[in-house]
Amino acid sequence: MIIIPVDDPVKPSKVFVVEISQPIRSKGKVQNSGGVLVYSVDAKLASGQNPVVVYPKADLLKAPFQPDDRFDHKDAPMSIKVLKKNGDGSCLIEVKVN
Repeated sequence: MIIIPVDDPVKPSKVFVVEISQPIRSKGKVQNSGGVLVYSVDAKLASGQNPVVVYPKADLLKAPFQPDDRFDHKDAPMSIKVLKKNGDGSCLIEVKVN
């Protein structure tokens, strides 16, 4: 898991998080193969005000980023490229902090 502060680096109130998502199984079948999940957490927002925002690759059912996918958003303090997915489910990623 990688956590990148948006505001104050010592005591951030908002962060972007990059982590490995696990494959989802439903009725014995794998629905997605996992990948890299990107989301933000804003401690200034109360529950019900969307303090956690997922930045999906496509829609929420296909949220994880896969090899050769890029994440770049105007509100994010970084950009990400997924370089490789390993056999154990881990990923090699490139992170550039703005």
